[in-house]
Amino acid sequence: MSELEKIVDTITEALRGANARLWTSEDIASYLSCSESTVFRLSAKPQFPEPVQIGGVSGRRWVSEEVREWAKKQRPSRRSGPGRPRAVA
Repeated sequence: MSELEKIVDTITEALRGANARLWTSEDIASYLSCSESTVFRLSAKPQFPEPVQIGGVSGRRWVSEEVREWAKKQRPSRRSGPGRPRAVA
């Protein structure tokens, strides 16, 4: 095992120990039911979680719990108003 692989394993284990998992843009797209290009557009917004940089690993990764929390905040409140009026027959 190379020194770089040991470092990556250490970081991954530390994140798992914190009950976290790293997601790729493909994982996020699946979770949000959208395309990867939409994930990249979302990730450019300041409110979206910052990616985790891991040396020697290509692509960006995000902490899954941070993405889940962000997604929860994006849902409109169910108590925000009376809703759509019903059609009168």
